[in-house]
Amino acid sequence: MSMHEQVIEQIQRVVSEFQIEDVVSPVAVAVAVHDYFRDGDDVEQHVAYASIEHLKQLARHYLARQYSPAERAQEMAIGQGDMFSDLLQDRYPLPHGGREEPEGYKLRDRMTLGELDWNIAQIRKCGESLLRHARALKAYRDGREGAAPSTMAA
Repeated sequence: MSMHEQVIEQIQRVVSEFQIEDVVSPVAVAVAVHDYFRDGDDVEQHVAYASIEHLKQLARHYLARQYSPAERAQEMAIGQGDMFSDLLQDRYPLPHGGREEPEGYKLRDRMTLGELDWNIAQIRKCGESLLRHARALKAYRDGREGAAPSTMAA
């Protein structure tokens, strides 16, 4: 098993251990994974910082694939997953305004009405975007020379 695979496996273990927490953040996952692999007490500060920053990025990616409706919709759109296998997720991203990454993923049962409303709006935006894309691609397909008009809805 490669080092990368070992790190990802440990991220999965840590996220699994944090399942009882209301919010799982990439920072908490990264620090726990860093502490697991740290060899001794002396880690040079710059090395520790760089390691934790990279682990945060890996944790963000893992958490997004697990709990971000937009990521799940994207996987479903390219045929990598079944978005409807379980309609509701256990966790959803915390509202994050203009920032790219959420600070964490909160248990659905612990979310406020505002957090639920924010996620509903994000899922709708993602769905509408995918529909616009499908319509545009269908129009492109139908406009190709020699193509019979598609009867498929877009």
